[in-house]
Amino acid sequence: MDEHFKEGTLLGRLFNKKTIKIAYSTTRNMEQHIKGHNRNVIEKSVPKNRSPEGCNCQKRNLPCFAGGTEEAPRGNCKVECVVYQAEVNSDIPATNEKEKVMRYIGLTEGPLKTRYTNHKSDMTTKKQNGGTSLSRHIWELKDQNIPHKISWSVKEKCKPYIAGAKDCNLCIAEKAHILEADTKTSLNNRSEMLTMCRHKAKFLLKNVS
Repeated sequence: MDEHFKEGTLLGRLFNKKTIKIAYSTTRNMEQHIKGHNRNVIEKSVPKNRSPEGCNCQKRNLPCFAGGTEEAPRGNCKVECVVYQAEVNSDIPATNEKEKVMRYIGLTEGPLKTRYTNHKSDMTTKKQNGGTSLSRHIWELKDQNIPHKISWSVKEKCKPYIAGAKDCNLCIAEKAHILEADTKTSLNNRSEMLTMCRHKAKFLLKNVS
């Protein structure tokens, strides 16, 4: 007030300590101050290069499953915090009710290669009550001896959840891509739209060691 509305000027007579008051309702409350402080502390403790990119596949596994080709075998399997898509191309007869090309949308906060390895395990070892809708579809094809091929791609790269934030960008992005997907060719269940964010759990006090 003293700096910008000097005493004796026209604006100083209109805007001064007697005519303007600052109430607590116009400032941030204690909860916002605490969240802002915690966010700054966490951001400083997290390495800037949180989400590496590139490929660390061995020569025998090239071309990389995540975007690798014969011309450029190295892909992007090390990327973190992404929404990905698995596209299953099969030789299902045209008279079959299911489509020849089915798509599965998923997410991972860690490296994409780690999530891919888990999917690969589900598709190698059959589980009675487990796995994903992707692995169940693959086992249906295997049981019928139907040839198939899976291609992987990154749909969107997101920011990881930060303690104190209201929303999780990763979970919201996955749900948005599932909603946009064609229901006839989507392997995702609509019940996935109601699932709670699991990335917030690690910041709960009961889970902090």
